[in-house]
Amino acid sequence: MPQIKTKKVPVNLILLLFFIMAQSPSFAANANSLANKGNSRYEKEDYSKAYEYYKKAEEAAPDDAKIKFNIGDTFYRLKDYESAAAFFKEAAKDKKIEAASFYNAGNSDFKNQDFKEAAKNYKKAILLNPKDENSKHNLQLTLKKIKQEKKTCDKDKKNKQNNKDKKKKDKGKQKPKPEISKEQAERLLKMIKEKEKSSVKPETMNLRMQKKGDNHDDLQDKDW
Repeated sequence: MPQIKTKKVPVNLILLLFFIMAQSPSFAANANSLANKGNSRYEKEDYSKAYEYYKKAEEAAPDDAKIKFNIGDTFYRLKDYESAAAFFKEAAKDKKIEAASFYNAGNSDFKNQDFKEAAKNYKKAILLNPKDENSKHNLQLTLKKIKQEKKTCDKDKKNKQNNKDKKKKDKGKQKPKPEISKEQAERLLKMIKEKEKSSVKPETMNLRMQKKGDNHDDLQDKDW
């Protein structure tokens, strides 16, 4: 599977940037010291500690885009890609590192699976540096991802619609329960009553008649 290409620039770039800033009279000595400590921890791959130093350096020089770039890089190494992308975009305000910042922002968005945003940042990086083959490679890979996402999304929508249509069709096939009218109900009730009457045993009826007859005979035999 093709992989996004990352430049092996960040560490060297960080050291270079802070060397440049150290020469600037406006750069606070405290920020310079903190940045150097951050560089040292970064080279040892202690990214959490490097972030702490860079963050303190940012507090000393809050408007310096280069510090934000370095913070973005530590976030990337710590796999906090959303935060990394945010800091790289802030760093892009500095024209000197604008192309590199957008490139790294694209890598961060790609890792965060925000492919549309990644594509936007790669395009910006290419416009600023048309010779950047890494940005071109990553853009092509990202566009493929976007196409795959769309294809999957369309397939899911189609399956969902098919299931919906099937349920509707199955529901239409179900036979409606027959409804009984008032007249039918009355006829049914009458039939039940007639059946109950006819269910009386003949012997029982004869017995009743016999008892009636016996009572009648007793009355006839009376001596008046």
